[in-house]
Amino acid sequence: MSTKTIKKFTALLLSMILSASIFLMPGFFAGAADSEEMSWSFDSETGKLTLSGNGPMEKFIEIGNGAVPWYEHSDSIKELYINEGITTICQPAFEESESLEKVTIPSSVKKIADHAFLYCEVLESITIPDGVVEIGESAFNACLALKTVNIGNDLTEIGHSAFYNCPSIESFIVGSENPAFSSDEHGVLFNKDKTELIQYPSGNTRESYNVPDGVENIAAESFMDASALVNISLPDSVTYIGGNPFGGTAFFDTPANWTDGILYINDKYLISAGSGDEISGAYEVREGTKVIAGCAFMSCDSMTSVTIPASVVSVGESAFRCPYLTEIIVDEESEYLTSVDNVLFSKDMSELICYPMAKTETSYEIPSGVTRIADFAFELSPLSDIVIPEGVTEIGEWAFCANYDLSKVILPESLIDIAYSAFYYCTELETVSFGSMLQRIDKKAFLECGIKDVYYNGTEKDWEKVIILSGNDALLNAEFHALHIELEANNIIISYPADCFDEEVTFSIENLNGTSDEIAGGIYDTENRKRIGLYSIKPLNAASEVVQPTGKVEIRLPFTKVEEEDVTYIIYHVFMDGVREKFTTNPKAATDKLLRIVDGYYVIEVDHFSEFVICAELNETGSDPAEKTVASISIASLPAKTAYIYRNGNLDLSGLALTVTYSDGTTETVTDTSKMNVSGFDNSKTGKQAITVEYEGVSAKFDVTVSYVWWQWIIRILLLGFLWY
Repeated sequence: MSTKTIKKFTALLLSMILSASIFLMPGFFAGAADSEEMSWSFDSETGKLTLSGNGPMEKFIEIGNGAVPWYEHSDSIKELYINEGITTICQPAFEESESLEKVTIPSSVKKIADHAFLYCEVLESITIPDGVVEIGESAFNACLALKTVNIGNDLTEIGHSAFYNCPSIESFIVGSENPAFSSDEHGVLFNKDKTELIQYPSGNTRESYNVPDGVENIAAESFMDASALVNISLPDSVTYIGGNPFGGTAFFDTPANWTDGILYINDKYLISAGSGDEISGAYEVREGTKVIAGCAFMSCDSMTSVTIPASVVSVGESAFRCPYLTEIIVDEESEYLTSVDNVLFSKDMSELICYPMAKTETSYEIPSGVTRIADFAFELSPLSDIVIPEGVTEIGEWAFCANYDLSKVILPESLIDIAYSAFYYCTELETVSFGSMLQRIDKKAFLECGIKDVYYNGTEKDWEKVIILSGNDALLNAEFHALHIELEANNIIISYPADCFDEEVTFSIENLNGTSDEIAGGIYDTENRKRIGLYSIKPLNAASEVVQPTGKVEIRLPFTKVEEEDVTYIIYHVFMDGVREKFTTNPKAATDKLLRIVDGYYVIEVDHFSEFVICAELNETGSDPAEKTVASISIASLPAKTAYIYRNGNLDLSGLALTVTYSDGTTETVTDTSKMNVSGFDNSKTGKQAITVEYEGVSAKFDVTVSYVWWQWIIRILLLGFLWY
């Protein structure tokens, strides 16, 4: 045996002995996940859990029981150390780790998932490093000892109740380069430009706090349980106050601050109404009130009517959760609000804010023109039939929660976003119909629903593109019915409504390129026209007979570009009797139809099938060339910024580029945003928004997201509501 071989053997033996000694040490546990990339170890003597690997922590979850492999040691973990390489902290990796005192998170982690550190009651501090972009729902909920929260420069999303019930927090410290959040010298958490106060550190011992000028929005429960606060002042810039913002503060709990059962700040911000006899029957909000906070009248079980003066500029979510409320009356002079049939709307009728709980009607048709249904708008409503009109693009959080009599919902084609818990606890809801423009269904939107059938006005392939977040199992497990069918064969795509044919059909598709130039309807090759495609498409029934649709069908034929620059593309749709229908990228005659070129396809709509002849027509020398028009546009590159904070900043188009396809088949990239008309952005509405870009009369869309950064109050409010319901 050579000296080199002996050395290798000795080194291997020593390594094996060392490894064995480690694993035989008292109190040491180690293992690997199902993936070879992940490993973990736990030292029961020190209480330290170490995780290593590359990729999401979900890889650790054992197949079959859904638990993390260190679960049996959860009560003994005192220190968590995550090595660089792991990209997520999964749900619920460390929930109820009651001894956990210290956590080290590497910059490779991008997301801390829902409930990740729920009920870690002795954890005193947490540092969210640069690299982490999202903290999930209830991630640090009920971390009772948590005192300091350090937020890195990359965090842009904080989920519902992420720091709910953390009464010891003394300060939030935010990295100076964070694009979404900021903090002040008192450790208060704001959005970036400090127009929204997100959370006051409830464990801080100061007795007074003046909200800085410039703040427009006070988030729900933002001062909750800040028991030391005796005095609170709001600037005139505040125009919106979320639900129950000051509960548990000394200011809220001091009877001397209440007048006739009402708590105000600065004599114009109505914070809360007590449950005493002062607030019963018909109540008139006093003139001069500027803002009615969310949940303000939720304890007023005897109030049947409320009158809102013209001075009020906004009403917070769930402000009138009153079981006997039948009337909401708004002063006709109001510039901000209006009431129609005792239902509260924004003045321009674009947002439905509140439907009174005790209205006796069982059906309601939302007026045309409404684009958003506000958070909690129909909560606990007795309605069994609700008509939602075309034009509505967003349904807010908890908008229809606990509508027990609702069994069927037909959502409009225009709807884009369904927010968090929108239909939560609609226990009798069995049928839901969605439009094809739907892009996103947020967490728990259909939790605790009894859905049996889902209808979608699109194809199964389109449905797969809809973002459906967790907590929607009732929706995903229901019987799915696509209302449109998409067939792809020979690089041809045919889309049509499911009821477009009176009987079941198959398609005969033939590519006849290379056949005789003389086909039904005439000769297509001429001196200035070149035939570049010929297809026969025929729907066949079970008897192999040609049948025709009862409505419009979209056909996408593969695009072929010719070398000549000055070209008009034409498709002749040739009927069996020789009649021709002309689609062209440069319509001239009144009977011509526009031929679109989209994503490498010619796109036409027909109500009859036969033969389709594709031609390229060269403009004659010496004649005026056909006017080049924009046939289609698509997004070449998204703007650099697509995530926005609620009520913070305007749409930034920097980086936006369009690919423009002209009628002659040529393309160019356009980056001059001054030539684009953009619509659809509203920073006062949360969720995913479809932004429409129009260029020379043709439009395309891209998505941005507007997010609340703090909603720790929702679960408590809902549970309180169920107590009296």
